[in-house]
Amino acid sequence: DMLSPITQYSSSKNLFRIRRFLGGGMVFDTTRGFPKTRDELFSYDVVICGDVPRGNFTKEEMQWVNDLVTRRGGGFCMIGGYTSFDSGDFDQTPWEKITPVDMVEYGHGYSNRPTELIIPESVRTHPIWRISPDSAENDEILSNHPAFYGFHDIRRAKPGAINLGLHADGGGPLITVQSYGRGRSMAFLSDTNGGWAQAYIHWGEEKSGASINGGSELGHGPQILRSAAGMTEADAVPADMVHPSPYFGQFWVNTVRWLAENSIRRLGEGISGRAADSVARPGTELAISESQERMAVCVDPSEIAYFIAEADKENLECVHVADVTGDGRLVMTWRGRTIVDLSRAFLDTNGVQQTAEIHVGAASCVSSLPERPTPSSLTDALSSLNIASQKGLGERFDGSVGAGTVLWPFGGEHQLTPPDAMVAKLPLLEGQTDVATFMSWAYDPYISSASPFHGALYAVTESVCKAVAAGARLSDVRLTLQEYFPKLGTNPSRWGLPFAALLGAFHAQHKLRLAAIGGKDSMSGSFNELDVPPTLVSFALAPGDARLALSPEFKKAGSSVSLVEVPYHEYGLPDFNALKATAKALHQLNRDGKILSMKALGSAGLSPAIAICCFGNGIGFDGEFENEFGGRHFSFLIEHQYDLPEALGAQKIGHTTAEPAFILNGASQPLAELQAAWTGKLEPIYPTKPAEASGAELPEIPLDPIFHIRNRTTAIARPQVLIPAFPGTNSEYDSAKAFNEAGAASRIIVFRNLTAKHVEESLDALAAEIRASQILFIPGGFSAGDEPDGSGKFIATVLRSPRVADAVMDLLKNRDGLILGVCNGFQALIKTGLVPYGEIRDSEPNAPTLAHNDIARHISCYAYTKVISSRSPWLAQTQPGDIHRIPLSHGEGKFHATPETLAELVANGQVATQYCDANGVPSLDPFITPNGSIAAIEGITSPCGRVFGKMGHTERSGQHVARNIPGNKHQPIFSGGVAYYA
Repeated sequence: DMLSPITQYSSSKNLFRIRRFLGGGMVFDTTRGFPKTRDELFSYDVVICGDVPRGNFTKEEMQWVNDLVTRRGGGFCMIGGYTSFDSGDFDQTPWEKITPVDMVEYGHGYSNRPTELIIPESVRTHPIWRISPDSAENDEILSNHPAFYGFHDIRRAKPGAINLGLHADGGGPLITVQSYGRGRSMAFLSDTNGGWAQAYIHWGEEKSGASINGGSELGHGPQILRSAAGMTEADAVPADMVHPSPYFGQFWVNTVRWLAENSIRRLGEGISGRAADSVARPGTELAISESQERMAVCVDPSEIAYFIAEADKENLECVHVADVTGDGRLVMTWRGRTIVDLSRAFLDTNGVQQTAEIHVGAASCVSSLPERPTPSSLTDALSSLNIASQKGLGERFDGSVGAGTVLWPFGGEHQLTPPDAMVAKLPLLEGQTDVATFMSWAYDPYISSASPFHGALYAVTESVCKAVAAGARLSDVRLTLQEYFPKLGTNPSRWGLPFAALLGAFHAQHKLRLAAIGGKDSMSGSFNELDVPPTLVSFALAPGDARLALSPEFKKAGSSVSLVEVPYHEYGLPDFNALKATAKALHQLNRDGKILSMKALGSAGLSPAIAICCFGNGIGFDGEFENEFGGRHFSFLIEHQYDLPEALGAQKIGHTTAEPAFILNGASQPLAELQAAWTGKLEPIYPTKPAEASGAELPEIPLDPIFHIRNRTTAIARPQVLIPAFPGTNSEYDSAKAFNEAGAASRIIVFRNLTAKHVEESLDALAAEIRASQILFIPGGFSAGDEPDGSGKFIATVLRSPRVADAVMDLLKNRDGLILGVCNGFQALIKTGLVPYGEIRDSEPNAPTLAHNDIARHISCYAYTKVISSRSPWLAQTQPGDIHRIPLSHGEGKFHATPETLAELVANGQVATQYCDANGVPSLDPFITPNGSIAAIEGITSPCGRVFGKMGHTERSGQHVARNIPGNKHQPIFSGGVAYYA
């Protein structure tokens, strides 16, 4: 019997040895007697043990089998029976480790009751279950799998194992596989002989003579072996290896193939133990975590101590974790145990097979794109998930950190219209630059699902169009691709999905002459019966000029709006030459200042795109065109004042209006109605405003209350600014640059807290540096990850330590020093009492505080603020009533004070800045005061005015920063503070 390796109840030890032929086939021998040595065992590829009593094996022999699997890459299968698994006490042996079911904790012996086999949909494409190459026939075969009449009741598979079959009586494992070490293992919890398998061993017997898995006519057994092993008709098949049940036989052929695959691959690649493994070159990166907080670097052994010491200065944990060796293996140990031992050759394959059969379906050869559902109205289109506003989600992420954001994520006066690309200036510690990077992305799940080829081609091309629309030059673009596809298995049609997508992406790259650099792929997008759609997301990146960055929101009323379209060729492909010529012309028009705004159109349709361009500044549109919802791939919407060149082929479709309405072909819709549909879809999930209005009253705070501050008696040419970097703060470089440009000399010191010694050393260093400085700046960020029960506690605790507190009070009381705290720094100043009291003191019941934003999440947006008093040194270069637009980024920025404390602050003139609208009118509207602060207060000072705390990140400004946000973004508080010492 070919695949009953052990006759039931026999005490002999049988193994399969797979002899490989150059043709890639395999045949099976049964060999009596267990190998006498480990090396002899290693000449085999698979060990299958069926119902052999434990006493027939020594512990050493069982360990050899473990080594065959973990080190040699071989396979192991245990088949059920009365003396198998935990019933045979194998849960107490080395084989327990390599068996994919947990027979120690969840083994309950054997059961003689019958059960049906349940084969989950998610595993029916596994190579072992490929009985027929025709998927429909295969599914029918699996659905009619015979019942078993006994099984081992082991109720859980081990983590990482795959249940290929479950028993119907409780849903426990019946056929389970796993990868283990370099090899693979299987638990077959029923039997292949005798009473338990009396129906199973005849599986497919009625189909004798059928063609199975692409082989020839199978007859009654011999041909199945020839087909599976690559044998010819002339090859003799031993009589005792013939089985008359083709489905049963094919299952075990597949099983042995799968179990032996890693072992065969190693031999086929010429790998034999360590000596033949490829050698890692010194300097080769060994392992790297994808976490942002960890990275692996490779340094010369002589530099290890220096590198660790330098990391320690930066409050970074640095541990020597690995050595680069010349033996070509990645070996990791944990508590003295080897947990990873892989060859470099295996790592280079990414752990997947290197060849596969591929079938590309007809969907990737369509002559036109599939039609998608047409919206019934513009409000219907704007409220669809793929078009609806994502502002409530985007505002959860800090968009202003680094003071280099050229295009804010949501543009216009109302901060609503998203740009086609992210544009950010290159970060500099000093000086100015116009050099920026542009990055856009594109992916359409509808197109990709219908045709992976077109989906990838459109993703690449539209990501490039978006970069062009944002101001990049097409020829400067480079790409990186992210792929996500269903599990492939051995199904050629599934392999055809990424293959077709990559062909589509390459075709677009080739036509556009653009290279793709790097990327990431995953072929694990399946869960049970669910598959992700074929996904290839294209990211287009380009260097460029920040002065040329364009955003899509309409800029002014009375300008023309034109459509530029690129023609299609057959099979739904764009005319790439025309696209390149169009992109070149648009770039030149932008350089010449002829374009006010531009948007790349895609599948959303013309009307939704125009409406979104209206929302940012509340500018209306009046035009005429047809097909308002049809896809406009590779097309551009342009707002302009001057006539466009004829060669561009632009079609004027309308003009912008001061009236906030969308007028198409004479029919008018209010922008407010359309905007409500666009923003309302995701509002319950990602809100942009608090669920309930605060209901608080807004007291009037008069401008220019009188401050009494002492003037400095001696000048300092270049005051020293100390900026401590606490764990979690993130604005030190931006702030230092702002102070330096104002004429100060700033110094950043890192507060280290990895050990108690580090804390003590840092407290000493901080106190000493404060005594040597004239200005203390507490930066923004999220100190200690924004601790529970209030942000800024870590910084406040440091400032309260006696040696630091003495230095701070000496700075204020004896040396006329200044202190500024922004965002997280403001939170620390409030918690210590430095504002509003001007000294470090214990907390008081009526003391003001900063609480969670009313919206109960982090906010990242711009807000107008108005100067209430200019008598503080920090605001001496402003006038009461001056309005600035400042970026906010915080989770706890709501200023709160009792009515009595608030009245006292107002009376003392300590309210420095207040949130307001563009006209300077304060309001508690959440779009004007985003955090819900009492009295719309943004910043307060100490009684002397020399300590100033504020929530807005004034330091995050600069040339071309937030070009798509109107307003004066330069607030001269840094130059005001420095000028105090002039």
